[in-house]
Amino acid sequence: MANPNKVIEVYVDHCENCHVNLLDRVPERIIRRQVTELPEIKPVVIETKQYEMCCPYCGQMQRGKLPDGLEAGRQFGPRLEATVICLHHEHHMGFKRVRQVCDEMFGLTLSAGGAVSILERAGKLAASEAETIGE
Repeated sequence: MANPNKVIEVYVDHCENCHVNLLDRVPERIIRRQVTELPEIKPVVIETKQYEMCCPYCGQMQRGKLPDGLEAGRQFGPRLEATVICLHHEHHMGFKRVRQVCDEMFGLTLSAGGAVSILERAGKLAASEAETIGE
């Protein structure tokens, strides 16, 4: 890769034989190696604080609008949901295996009910599209 994401330079700081300092010397050769690695995968917990206040002019209660993907009633973000759906539907993993993969790969404890709610939510969102395809 021409532009690696991270470069680690390993200098020769001293001679292993006579222990002289070599840090001020120009190297004769630089050997480059690249290792492809995945980033650390760990869950990110996002907390929203939705503020409410009563309008002093009209008396109506007002509430801050939550960002897309973090709506009230949601317990799992869109990327986590997409991953669970992909593992279950595309890779034909049962709930127990999906939960095991989430635990082993992501360090995420996902309950059976949580996995079911993710798939039910996806089913509801896909229902109209599935109906159109069925017609």
